[in-house]
Amino acid sequence: MFDRADWNGALAGAPRGRPAVRLIAPVRKSGSGSNAFLGLADDGRSYWLKVPGNAQGDEILSAEQIVAAAAMLIEAPAVKVELIEVPEALSGWEYATFHRLRPGIAHGSLVLDSAEEGDRLVYSRRDGNPDRMPSFFALWDWCMGDDEQWLFDQSKDYAMWTFDHGWWLGGGPGWDAESLATMVDRDWRWGGPVAGSNPEAFEAAAVRLEGVTPQQLIGAVASVPVEWGVSESELETVAWALYRRRGPVAQRLRELSARAAH
Repeated sequence: MFDRADWNGALAGAPRGRPAVRLIAPVRKSGSGSNAFLGLADDGRSYWLKVPGNAQGDEILSAEQIVAAAAMLIEAPAVKVELIEVPEALSGWEYATFHRLRPGIAHGSLVLDSAEEGDRLVYSRRDGNPDRMPSFFALWDWCMGDDEQWLFDQSKDYAMWTFDHGWWLGGGPGWDAESLATMVDRDWRWGGPVAGSNPEAFEAAAVRLEGVTPQQLIGAVASVPVEWGVSESELETVAWALYRRRGPVAQRLRELSARAAH
């Protein structure tokens, strides 16, 4: 299924994403470009939430959801996400200037209580990071990453996690099906440091990537809720693009492992 037309209608009838938890209390604003805010959910956990109508556009929500689902398929170290119901009772809370909550479905990124945040990949030799980083490199190339952000879990010897994927799927917050089709064969390999990575972990990540099936990718894009207004055609294009990119990304990952060995 390497041709885009082969995926037409593939999403029809697939179960779509539904909220697993409910927001019970917004806590504080962040001042971020996406107007993310901290909230407490009814599972007892705290999340950074992004909602429809945010300043960066609704496309970032679907990018966040799809990249998180893709990360699970290849065991990449991405922070856990949830779809979170925003109830009517919380309508009107001002999460950013001139932006107030409305009932609906938010994207939530789990808060790691003891995490250090950074925009540089550090602590490369701590905990299991030598084995974790190659899976991140795979995810970056596969999902065409941008604006890299990490959390380093201080409670687990600075284990690294990637998060904040709203600008992925080609860079910038405004992805669409046609931009993906234009870039589908583009080399997006990680250009940053790879020192400290386990060369053997590159091969393991490449094998996991090559093993991803069309059915798994349809499940990944179907995690985007209907309420966010992304068409089935657009989501099918994402699934096609990720399927087509698997092999070339795996090959580039194997080439990248040579840098880690020196």
